[in-house]
Amino acid sequence: MILAIAIHRHQHEGTWIPPPSARCMTEAGAGALEPPSGPDDADRAVESRAVADALRSLLPEHRGVLLETYYHGRSVAEAAAVLGITAGTVKFGAFPALGALKLALQERGLAP
Repeated sequence: MILAIAIHRHQHEGTWIPPPSARCMTEAGAGALEPPSGPDDADRAVESRAVADALRSLLPEHRGVLLETYYHGRSVAEAAAVLGITAGTVKFGAFPALGALKLALQERGLAP
């Protein structure tokens, strides 16, 4: 469950909009400098970066299976075609890949 939430948050990570130029800030007033969101968004950004870091720490084979099946939402057959491996390899590779990701997330304090 935590993995699904973490991947969902990573997929839907908000984009940062740079502040307007000094000329625009003068026109917009002091309110233009206020942060657009609360601490929850900051926490989400930190978690998203930690999930991305955890994914990068995995073996390339594990990362590929997880990214293709969970992140990109491909079927086992589609993921196998993209990765150039058999569907069975995708199926059997998903379990240890999820375990490795869970461990990596635990090391970062994101999973129990």
